[in-house]
Amino acid sequence: MFDYDTPVEFDIPETGYEIASGTTEDGTDWSLKIIAGNVKSASGSSAVRNNCVSLVTLAQFGADKLLLTGDATTETLAFLQKKQAAQIKNLVYFQVPHHGSAGSEPSMAFLKNVNPESIIISVGLLNDSYNLPRASIVETWLACSRLQKKKWVIDYWTREEDKKWSYLNRVVEDVWKAEGYE
Repeated sequence: MFDYDTPVEFDIPETGYEIASGTTEDGTDWSLKIIAGNVKSASGSSAVRNNCVSLVTLAQFGADKLLLTGDATTETLAFLQKKQAAQIKNLVYFQVPHHGSAGSEPSMAFLKNVNPESIIISVGLLNDSYNLPRASIVETWLACSRLQKKKWVIDYWTREEDKKWSYLNRVVEDVWKAEGYE
């Protein structure tokens, strides 16, 4: 792991730093933009500072938007709310930052602004080293109004319960098969 000390300083424009864009054959516009990265951190922890440098990527296909947050922190989310609020309003898909760790808890203003239809939490299968995602973070995100309108398959770690193989088997056997996945 690297120890990151000094952010590269340049302003990402309000519209983002466009990586690629175009129009499909049927006339749908699409784009891929970096909208945050190298966010300055007030933390004394090198781990937190290292996570603040995560690039935040906004993918848009027509009106549908996906926000990929990497290991972004609470400070990164505050930066996004301040600088990119218009671009991240009412997302279709949102990747919960830093595998659903407590260090990436969003503010209520951020939650209300992004208000996703779906959330994605990237965590290694049966990787319980850090007990991620945190139940409190999942519950925080489920408060979004557009998430409350759908049926969800939700999985998270709790310290009181061993959820390894037996839990995975229940999800595969009961939930996935009931949804038609083999």
